[in-house]
Amino acid sequence: MAILFCGIFFHQAGAQKIESPFNEYGFSVNRTNVSNDNTEDRTGFGIGAYHSPAPDSEGGFMIGFEYNHTSQFKKRVFFMDHFGGYEKDVTYDFDYITFLFAHRFHFEAGAKILIDLGGFLDIGISSVKEGISHSCYQFPCADVKFKKSYGSLGLFPGIAFGIGIKIPVLRYQFILKPEYKFCLLHAEDGEERFSFNYYRLLVGIKIN
Repeated sequence: MAILFCGIFFHQAGAQKIESPFNEYGFSVNRTNVSNDNTEDRTGFGIGAYHSPAPDSEGGFMIGFEYNHTSQFKKRVFFMDHFGGYEKDVTYDFDYITFLFAHRFHFEAGAKILIDLGGFLDIGISSVKEGISHSCYQFPCADVKFKKSYGSLGLFPGIAFGIGIKIPVLRYQFILKPEYKFCLLHAEDGEERFSFNYYRLLVGIKIN
């Protein structure tokens, strides 16, 4: 939320000649798109600040910075060992700082339409893994609950595409934009491979 509060403060402080580099702010709800026989999608969220082209133009280049949180669930995570150990009912929570760069197109087709097409770079800053460990290192085998935190995950580039509408109100424009983010790389834990693709619905405000 700090991004949103700082942006509003800078714009309201225009009389003191303090200018924000951003003119658009957003909050999003996301849903991962990684489900398979062993994986279930989960819901997350994000906030962001952007510099986007003027609403009365045909469009132009935009950049932005975001914080995003995504989640997914694994039924089983197997590891290469000689004791039959594995993890089950595992929830992974991932946190990223995202750098976004895209081209925004503006259209007037009975409504004020925008299309964003570009790329992003997710910088994984932390993750939390929580579930049940099934271990046979000692007899009898036992199930033990665990929760582990990790540091940096690495860099994950990808492609983003969104179509939205703009609703002008006074000197502001409210934005409602469904979007899809496709990550080009993956991560691994044990014998499991992770994708980081997700849908999201972004609600934003642009200050003209």
